[in-house]
Amino acid sequence: MINDMKLGLKMLRYAYGLKTNLTQGGIFLALGIVYTVIGSMETHSTGSPGAFSGVFFSSLAMLPVQMCYSLSTSDLVKASPVRKRMQTSVPVLLHCCGALLIYLAECLVYGICCLRRPELEQAMCRDIVAVALIAAFMMLYSGVCYKYFVATTLVVVPFMCLWLVGRLKSGEFVTWMSGGREVSFFAAAGMGLGILILGGMAEYLFTLLLYRAPLSKTAQPAPLRKWL
Repeated sequence: MINDMKLGLKMLRYAYGLKTNLTQGGIFLALGIVYTVIGSMETHSTGSPGAFSGVFFSSLAMLPVQMCYSLSTSDLVKASPVRKRMQTSVPVLLHCCGALLIYLAECLVYGICCLRRPELEQAMCRDIVAVALIAAFMMLYSGVCYKYFVATTLVVVPFMCLWLVGRLKSGEFVTWMSGGREVSFFAAAGMGLGILILGGMAEYLFTLLLYRAPLSKTAQPAPLRKWL
């Protein structure tokens, strides 16, 4: 596992579009911070802006995955003994570690908000679980989309927009997981951590199952499609 992580980090410098991805990462980070600040200031009587920070932070965590898969279009990687790792364990580890770091940072922010405004603890619990759920769905998406981009996008994106967001805003998922009881912030954070772990395991399973399928041309930048 450690060797796979080292390999992924070492290879990212050779990935396609490094500067472009860094720029996109900066934009996602800024938008995520903005929505987090809005969420911490919101009374939560209507809506939940803080939960939407998870969309941008989860997109940020996916950028190293995109860069890693771009390397698999190279003939050198295709002929390399690390080819399978570059399409399975390496991108999954990069994704999971990035998502975990972001999630822990979000937990810290929302934990501070709970200390400052104890009356919003349940709303903060809802938001932190929402962040984890969005990250887990992005993991599931990442595990499939680089092989079947169009079909996966047509299924996952409408689902997240029409069903998941509505459930997260209403707080129904947290209520269901807690058996109808109110939960502490630490319990909600633990729920979110468990969701992330399950999401990472599912992503790895999908990459193993779909490893032999060809990479989707649509999932790669136009200059790389000629190599697929």
